Amino acid sequence: MGQIYLLRKRNKTGHEAILEHKCKLAYRTKNNLGKLLKPQNIPKSDKYEKNGIYQIECLTCHKKYTGEAYRPFRVRYRGHYNDFKYSRST
Repeated sequence: MGQIYLLRKRNKTGHEAILEHKCKLAYRTKNNLGKLLKPQNIPKSDKYEKNGIYQIECLTCHKKYTGEAYRPFRVRYRGHYNDFKYSRST
């Protein structure tokens, strides 16, 4: 009996296959001008972290208080809450 040899064909690379069919290549990158110019990871502003003019309405008597805060609203509101909680008049 004779010996059997398996001949393995060399696989063509993608580039060789494209050249064989006379195709042109176009490359695309994931970076584009829009992504490069777009601001990255900018946190959204929280309206309670800003200062300004605000209005609070009482849920029982529906009176409204309008005020101006130079500190962040969250800090100023906490002051109003503590004044109410401990019955302090401002």
